[in-house]
Amino acid sequence: VAKDLQSGRSRWLVVAGTRQPASVHAVVHAINAALENVGKTVSYSAVAEGRGTLAKKSIQDLATAIETKACKLLVCLGTNPVYDAPADLKFGDKLKAAKGSLITIHLGLHEDETAALADWHFPLAHELETWGDARAHDGTVSLQQPLVAPLHGGTSALEFLGVLNGDIQEGDEDLFYVNHDTTFGYSLVQSHWQGVAGAGFEAWWAKTLHDGVAPANTPNNKLAAKTPALAFGAIAAGVKSWTKPAGTEVVLRGCAKMGDGRYANNSWMQEIPEPLSKLSWDNAAHVSMKTARDLNVENGDLLTIGEGAQQMQIPAWIVPGHADDSITIHLGWGRKLPHCKVANEHGFDAYPLRTLNAQWLVAGAKVARGQGKHQLVCTQEHGTMVGRALVRETTVAGNKKDPRWAPKQSPLDQAAALHGGKEQDVAKSLWTERYEPTRNDPEVKRSPYQWGMVIDLNACTGCSACVVACVAENNIPMVGKVQVSRNREMFWIRADRYFTSPADTKKKSERTHEDKLNHVEDPQVHNMPVPCMQCENAPCESVCPVAATVHSPDGLNDMVYNRCIGTRYCSNNCPYKVRRYNYLDYVGNAPDTKRMSFNPDVTVRHRGVMEKCTFCVQRINGGRIQAKLAGKMVGDEAGDVRVTTACAQACPTQAITFGNLIETTSKVAKLKGLDLNYGLLSELNTKPRTTYLGRVRNPNPELQTELA
Repeated sequence: VAKDLQSGRSRWLVVAGTRQPASVHAVVHAINAALENVGKTVSYSAVAEGRGTLAKKSIQDLATAIETKACKLLVCLGTNPVYDAPADLKFGDKLKAAKGSLITIHLGLHEDETAALADWHFPLAHELETWGDARAHDGTVSLQQPLVAPLHGGTSALEFLGVLNGDIQEGDEDLFYVNHDTTFGYSLVQSHWQGVAGAGFEAWWAKTLHDGVAPANTPNNKLAAKTPALAFGAIAAGVKSWTKPAGTEVVLRGCAKMGDGRYANNSWMQEIPEPLSKLSWDNAAHVSMKTARDLNVENGDLLTIGEGAQQMQIPAWIVPGHADDSITIHLGWGRKLPHCKVANEHGFDAYPLRTLNAQWLVAGAKVARGQGKHQLVCTQEHGTMVGRALVRETTVAGNKKDPRWAPKQSPLDQAAALHGGKEQDVAKSLWTERYEPTRNDPEVKRSPYQWGMVIDLNACTGCSACVVACVAENNIPMVGKVQVSRNREMFWIRADRYFTSPADTKKKSERTHEDKLNHVEDPQVHNMPVPCMQCENAPCESVCPVAATVHSPDGLNDMVYNRCIGTRYCSNNCPYKVRRYNYLDYVGNAPDTKRMSFNPDVTVRHRGVMEKCTFCVQRINGGRIQAKLAGKMVGDEAGDVRVTTACAQACPTQAITFGNLIETTSKVAKLKGLDLNYGLLSELNTKPRTTYLGRVRNPNPELQTELA
């Protein structure tokens, strides 16, 4: 249900996934038209230039031209059709057969499957090394600027096309042989937009570079609005004649980590757990509980999907809440590139199932249990805190009935309430005990800062952007599948995922068989980022024999790496399981290019020490130095120097808030004062500085009634 911005009232809105067939989109368009949504909650625009031709027909025509030797020169710019083109085109076989009559040129970041069959391969410069431009979905123009000069003499697709088009200037003939500057790409972009912007180009160029997007008055800056004509009769006839195909449906999806496979050689993407299944270093065939029972498979059992040339084997992974009689497989895995050590033979290649007529949805696929198992590594249980009130949730009605339901779910707060404590007294004690800045310590009294964090469970989507940002900011090493399988991943923040269902609200003795099935087959999904809690009463500090983990005057639980002797007592005593032990020397022989990616403000840790979240102390100290030189404070007020952690900065939904608790007007202090605020495992008296806002669901009663 969406809100009509004109009338303010709610309207039904139907949305189809981008990978659904054209027939499904036609039905959805017809429904939205019947609901009078067009121009109100739904709008249509013209297709951007260059996208009018169907990709399916385009690549089919190319394959035919290669096969009939009508194509004499093939240039692949940043593409890899040998790997990801529809399997029934047999693109690789056609290139091999055309050797001698076809000149093939490949421009790519890696020597991939297509580069291996090409006559020429040129290095493609990364997007961060090049000039360019782009359009958003609504047509808005933005300019792309390089952040660094090309490290390996690569060239952009724009520059390469400029060479083929004869736009190269005198003196740039060595473009592909040395590390050149980026003036060629710059001149190409600037000359194009100079012709578009016309008079006043210099001002337009400066403003567009500064703002990131072109001004609204730029010609052709927005795609024209369209109102599609719908053949309601044909759509209705198609719906009436549709019958469910026999067999199992296989849904092919781009991977949240690998994309279409282009990021397969990135160890960050391989090791970061997949958002829902929490699998690391592998993909799998996601199935529901019922489908798993029908196929008689458990996690890791191999499935044979498809038949003939369009067939693959892949392990099964049971996902509660998945649709029955359907299998989801992520593309982009199973690369066979011996020179790419990270990508080579990790996961399973699903592209053999993808054909011209079934690019995203394979209906009626043949699926059977295969022979053997494959070891899959799931990180969800590595830091388990099962049986405790972790993610706290209610409905809007429940929140109105008891606004302080979230803190009361912990045994400590329940006991306080039961033994005569008033809600106001409980709330006051929670605030003063957890965030008391003095602690009878003169150093603490002199500190103008007490740092804290709030994570809003209502906003978190489990995307793991915070995990990747922390890895990049703090030089966290990737350890590989074998070490992850031994619970030795090094992430300083993890994104936990939990399943719950209405059956959880009943006593175990009252649950029916259907409740027990629904508990795993029809769940709600909860996501919970878990960094170090920066406890005021930290259990790790009291057991360290060499004072390697200590408390700072501004409330940080610090790690002193050169004191640590690796006893791991602190890890054993941490109830949150967020401390990591550096078992191996992961960085010892890193190449120069990898060392260039390290953050120089953060220590690269040696083997045998404990690591954990520091609230990005290097950012805090940098901000304090900057504020001192400017005669200002670090804070949220106008004119203050602003400081935040890498995870909070990267969060796309702003679920993570960081700041100074003493500054009562700061956003983090205001969030701490909400009734929804609670401390994870606060009943253990750890007094965490990182707290959470309980999740409040607001299910639409109209939608629930319709579905019922």
